[in-house]
Amino acid sequence: MRTPVALSLAARRPRLDERPLDKRIGLVILATDHTTEVDFQRMVASDRIGVYVTRIPYANPVTPENLRAMQPSLTEAAALILPDETLDVVMYSCTSASVVIGDREVAAAIKAAKPEAAVVTPTAASVQGLRALGANRISVLTPYTIETSRPMADYFAERGFAIDRFTCLGLTDDREMARISPKEIVAFAKDAAAPESDALFISCTAVRAAGVIAEIEQAIGKPVVSSNYATAWACLRLCGDREARPQLGRLMELPLEGKGRERFSPVTIDDIEVAARRISGRVLTTPLAMSGSLSELCGVPVGLKLEHHQTTGSFKLRGATNAVLSLSAGDRALGVIAASTGNHGRALAHAAKAEGSVATICMSHLVPVNKVSEIRRLGANVRIVGNSQDEAQEEVERLVAENGLVMVPPFDHPAIVAGQGTLGLEVVAQMPDVAMVLVPVSGGGLAAGVAAAVKARRPATRVVGLTMERGAAMKASFAAGTPVLVDEQPSLADSLGGGIGLDNRVTFRMCRDLLDDVILLTEAEIAAGMRHAYAEEREIVEGAGAVGIAALLAGKIKDVDGPIAVILSGRNVDMDLHLRVMNGETDPFREETA
Repeated sequence: MRTPVALSLAARRPRLDERPLDKRIGLVILATDHTTEVDFQRMVASDRIGVYVTRIPYANPVTPENLRAMQPSLTEAAALILPDETLDVVMYSCTSASVVIGDREVAAAIKAAKPEAAVVTPTAASVQGLRALGANRISVLTPYTIETSRPMADYFAERGFAIDRFTCLGLTDDREMARISPKEIVAFAKDAAAPESDALFISCTAVRAAGVIAEIEQAIGKPVVSSNYATAWACLRLCGDREARPQLGRLMELPLEGKGRERFSPVTIDDIEVAARRISGRVLTTPLAMSGSLSELCGVPVGLKLEHHQTTGSFKLRGATNAVLSLSAGDRALGVIAASTGNHGRALAHAAKAEGSVATICMSHLVPVNKVSEIRRLGANVRIVGNSQDEAQEEVERLVAENGLVMVPPFDHPAIVAGQGTLGLEVVAQMPDVAMVLVPVSGGGLAAGVAAAVKARRPATRVVGLTMERGAAMKASFAAGTPVLVDEQPSLADSLGGGIGLDNRVTFRMCRDLLDDVILLTEAEIAAGMRHAYAEEREIVEGAGAVGIAALLAGKIKDVDGPIAVILSGRNVDMDLHLRVMNGETDPFREETA
């Protein structure tokens, strides 16, 4: 008789990484696709980047009607990729379907399941790749019939490309397209490239062109972009991978920047416009008032965006309202919860109450008493935990797990960023020729949203983030190249305190890509900004709301040749503290930070 094997339980649980891999890319590929998954494993997957695949029903032949038939399945397919977990990027792997369905429609369908993810399509990625390469005149090679190729010709022409030569191979089955040998692809590419073209585009994710891009470039003496090659490039860059891979082709040596990054942003101008319609009537359109004193000081018109006149005293109501209205009725009935330095909690309490829900707000002991009291007055459940925003967030996560509450983060969420971005739409509408926008930056929800809106409407306008020297989390994270922890210290700009989250998925990337600069301010400079707002502009603002004025007074904004918009983001200051600053104190918290 065999002696039973003794089983024992380890003395402790294993320590778990936050994620198995740092970055996650989801692929939505056709059921019949032979090529995309192989290309991404070769070009993209690494010990830092995971590639996760789902397949979508598809039936040949390749016709506009069959391609369009995939649209209803996109949301369900995206939801199957690591359910209930976030993704950094989702790529839909069909070039011709992206044309007939539309890049925006594809993105909207995928974001319905994965709202935090940047969405990449082969068409949009190829356009950005061709632009990054400086191409204006292109030749195009597709495996499709003329009927299926015609919408693609229109797509590129509508985006400003002159098409010198467009070659179709006449195939109707994507499985046959996958069987075109690399040698044949090179041969057809040589014939397809017109001498006057700046670049060659090879369409179709089924075609095995990505592996021979460098060979074709050497043969024709021009840069080449293919569907899988362009999407791999875009996905790598969106995941923060800046490594040059010249062996794969010229595009892999270039960054994704400027308008390219905006196109794949987790929050786009479309999202912001939807948010504006959703929150209309529930938040105020705040005025933009010209400042004579600051205009004289700067030598250009300076307008103050009086967002501190908002219903709850800060811009936060925009994002909170959009987020609450984005929830289902069932989720709102469960109750919402967030960590806050004060203003988000106040806004979420107001928005939840307006929609018949209840908010729970977790805050650290650093949050001023006046902000805590106002949140309680609005009917929210308040929990004071620890001495940092990170400790308050830990309490949020515990209550979500135990009580099933729905988390509405203060900044790192697409609905929050889109809501805050509506302020940027108003700035451009009220000051159409704005040359620079000065925006407070902390976790980055406001800065990311405003920058996305402003850059979409006026790409040449500079958007500059402003924050205090004490615990400038976003600035420190830019310097490190990744989100980092910072020590939180008392500051006049208390609303700008707190980290950006080591698992930041939205605002770090957007602020890095869209802000032109981030400027730090001393406590004395912030105090001077508060005094100027009161004495010269007759406005009471908190320290975080005064950083734009402070930067102008300190001479830290230079080389502006047009109108400046300064966002006064909030007024929720303790009035005893405000009085002390008005009476000349420059650093009321000096002893606490010594």
